Amino acid sequence: MSVNFKSPNKVYLLLFVPVYLILFFIIDTLPVAHSIISCAVDAYIPYNRYMIIPYCIWFLWWPCWLLYLMSVSEADFRKLCRTMYTGMAVCLLIQLIWPNGVSIREDLVSTDIFTKGIQLIRSIDPPYCTCPSLLAVISLSIALTVNESAIKDFSATVKSYVWIITMLLIYSAMGIKQQSIINVAAGALLAAGLHYMFRAFDRKHTL
Repeated sequence: MSVNFKSPNKVYLLLFVPVYLILFFIIDTLPVAHSIISCAVDAYIPYNRYMIIPYCIWFLWWPCWLLYLMSVSEADFRKLCRTMYTGMAVCLLIQLIWPNGVSIREDLVSTDIFTKGIQLIRSIDPPYCTCPSLLAVISLSIALTVNESAIKDFSATVKSYVWIITMLLIYSAMGIKQQSIINVAAGALLAAGLHYMFRAFDRKHTL
């Protein structure tokens, strides 16, 4: 497989990511009152420090998929960017208009490497700007794009593995108490809604 990043239009699409991150951290640190999101179901989701492993994998998962699709299928890359970036922008807008956060993060008493990893994540990512869940928006956008991709290497088995990993990544945010199930559900609905809306738009304009 030869990697081709020569198309300037494709490369420019990647610039959305650093711009988004800058805006996210600005909004995340604004001194405003936050609405606390909670759900009774959150109490039934057990804390699992080992879920820090898939949670950290997510930080590599989505950039790798962006770069991979950019190198092998411009059509799929643009579809992913359209859904994912729109979802990310909507998340920012919601969090700016309705500052929100969670209070489900339990005190950490262990000193093992997994707990230290969670402590590090929490020190970087305060419990604000959590709904809709960015992790759910991005993860599901990737899974839906791969699921409908015509790339020959994406067999039914590969697509199944992508879905399994996606579910694990999304669950990990709840397993280490970074996200409420409400946030995750909102992020998943947003990603799915945008994906199928854009798909219907494409079909309408190809008839």
